[in-house]
Amino acid sequence: MVRRTECLGFANPLEFNQKLTEQLKTAKMIFDTIIVQLQNFGMRLLSGQFWRKFSRFLTRSRTFVLDVVICVAITFGLTLLIQDLSQKSVSITKINTPFSLETSGFTSLTLEEVLISNVHKIEELARTSMKSNRLGVSADKVDFAVPGADVTIGTIASLIRDIFGLEEWKISGDITESKNLLFIELRLNEKIIYQSPAKGVDPLKLDDALTDASAAIVRETEPFFYASYVSDTDPHEAMRIIDEIIARLPESDENVIRAYNLRGIIQKNENDIDGAIMSYNEANYLAEKYGYRNFSVSYRNLALLYSDQGEHEKSVNYYRRAIKADPNNPLIYNDFGVELEAGADIDGAIVKFHEAIGLDGNYAYAYGNLAGALAMKGDYTDSVESYKEAIRADPKYKLAYLELADALMHEGRTDEAVRDYKALVNLDTSDGYSWYQLGAALESEGRLEESCDALLEARKLSGVSPKVQAEIKQVGMLLQKGKAAGNSKRMNCE
Repeated sequence: MVRRTECLGFANPLEFNQKLTEQLKTAKMIFDTIIVQLQNFGMRLLSGQFWRKFSRFLTRSRTFVLDVVICVAITFGLTLLIQDLSQKSVSITKINTPFSLETSGFTSLTLEEVLISNVHKIEELARTSMKSNRLGVSADKVDFAVPGADVTIGTIASLIRDIFGLEEWKISGDITESKNLLFIELRLNEKIIYQSPAKGVDPLKLDDALTDASAAIVRETEPFFYASYVSDTDPHEAMRIIDEIIARLPESDENVIRAYNLRGIIQKNENDIDGAIMSYNEANYLAEKYGYRNFSVSYRNLALLYSDQGEHEKSVNYYRRAIKADPNNPLIYNDFGVELEAGADIDGAIVKFHEAIGLDGNYAYAYGNLAGALAMKGDYTDSVESYKEAIRADPKYKLAYLELADALMHEGRTDEAVRDYKALVNLDTSDGYSWYQLGAALESEGRLEESCDALLEARKLSGVSPKVQAEIKQVGMLLQKGKAAGNSKRMNCE
């Protein structure tokens, strides 16, 4: 039997041997050529020709890399300089402290850091998207030395400010001690902006005094932030600062535009609707006049105001103008969807909620609102999925758990609903309505004793309501039947 070499395509052994010999000869020629090339390369290497070419390549590369590094350094330096000059510079230079505070850990640097932290907290509580000043300790400010010169970007920025009269605020101060009481004084460019009460400060209450001192810094350096910060607790003080901002600064200043918007908010809260409308419109007019892009807050506030007044068409109009001013703001689309839903345009609302989610895939409230709108259309399957997305985006979103469980009950998925009602009562054990819903769901599952416990908890938290009491009575009757049949240990639900 002749063995066939099928893998190489030859049936005849003689033909295979001939072909194999030819291929071996070709391979030897290729190998010899490679050896010759390697020998030539070695000779060039030894002769220095290669090294000369390689050296020229390195020289050109080094020059190019050096040019790139210099360009990056210059760009970085100019960026820092422009950033430094484009913002009001506020820094805490030195807070002198008594020896007793130093020994207890309250060093000058520690107090400066406390003041800065307090200022940033106040800025956050001001609830504004306006950019704040850069407040920091002078020694901690990012700086950059100019190559080849004994000077920094910060020094150049200070010099430019001096030449052109640009604002540079430096905060300094002293804490002194007398008769076991502390006395605090803060200065802004040597002008006193805060003094502690004349009777002094108990060292144990130093934190409270530093909070007041921090508020004084914000009041002097960022008056709009301060006005917004106190607008809920002291609206009259906020209005006084707003009037000062509008009177002192040019109308093109962002502080003025936002001051008109804040005035509108306060006026609306005080039921001065006409005044609020005028203030919001003035803010919108100035924002458009001076080209403040993405300034939509006053349009949104007008939309909300008209919605509260029951003027749906005007509200819709202002939401459209808000979107035109700030087309990438998911909050506007969500609020617009809520207004459309209130006007019975459920399909339009669903579109807006989807648009909000498209801009922010973690917008829990938009998912929750979308789920609610879908449930209104009877689409509980998609509604359930949207509620799950809302909870994914915000695991502490209580309303989403409640409405998800309700939607699951509509779908007949009682076991899943019980799970979500339990998650809800774990989030807030004091919510009587959630306990009631859990009790009702457990009854549907036939888990009567657990249902009874949940309903009794609901009654304890909510009082004796007819609805809860009726459910308790119903579960009690079922428990009696179960006891009679030997399926239950409890006779009633009391």
